[in-house]
Amino acid sequence: MTEVSSPIAAAHATANGGAADPQLDAKLVKLLRAEVAQRRNRVDELVTELDELKPALKRYERVLAQLTGEQPVVSGKKRGRPKGSGSSHYQRGKGIGDERMEVIRQGVLRYARDHEEFAQVDVRAFIGDAAGGAASGIMTLAFEKLRQENTIRFARQDGNRKMFRLTREAAREIA
Repeated sequence: MTEVSSPIAAAHATANGGAADPQLDAKLVKLLRAEVAQRRNRVDELVTELDELKPALKRYERVLAQLTGEQPVVSGKKRGRPKGSGSSHYQRGKGIGDERMEVIRQGVLRYARDHEEFAQVDVRAFIGDAAGGAASGIMTLAFEKLRQENTIRFARQDGNRKMFRLTREAAREIA
């Protein structure tokens, strides 16, 4: 039988009476993982951009409300909420457990062995589900903790992507 060059055709080869090609399956999985990582990176970049735009939007709306005497409105919602209507974002216990933090720390150290600079999304894609499916917000908290613990440092910003490096102390640890 001739080799199927189309990944879609190869995926249906077994159902159509053909032989499954483990190498092609491995290539397909690798391709899909790369696409997933690329999409995650883009989503993280957009979330970062949105997070940067929201405070400016709030400021502009607040100034506009002061100038016109109108009630400030953000994204179609009234600002503020009545007392006792629930806990704030930071009071809900949003944080990282020690076990998850250690998985992320070890992932950063392993990734940094082969890469001089790295972004949160790179490490997130690298560790995959090892950190319990670490969402973008969790990685942001973890990177902030690692920065405060002097494990990583901010290196530069490339568009919306913040690039980090290991500190000298952490680099000595993995050397």
